[in-house]
Amino acid sequence: MASEIADVFNSLSERFKAGKLTRTTTFHFLIEHERWTIAVGPTHCTVEEGQPTQVADCSLKTSKSVFMAIFRGEHKPSMMDFVTGKIRADNPMLLLALKDAFDD
Repeated sequence: MASEIADVFNSLSERFKAGKLTRTTTFHFLIEHERWTIAVGPTHCTVEEGQPTQVADCSLKTSKSVFMAIFRGEHKPSMMDFVTGKIRADNPMLLLALKDAFDD
């Protein structure tokens, strides 16, 4: 049985909007004990469970509750989330590009 987190990541391919990124960008997510990698480019989106095979352009770590609240639209990440460590990302600005590549 797939987890709630897996359901979110598995739904991303069908929500992908082509043409939003100009180059392929790789994102790695650590949500509690689950790891997911998303590669998004101008015309494609691949989603895989596990760590990326190369260094990701952006890595993000947070709790399941925060991740699910963001996905459901119940929480909009703020600078305070990053300052307090509620969300940790090594390139937060790339997360904006990732958001734009998918339907709400």
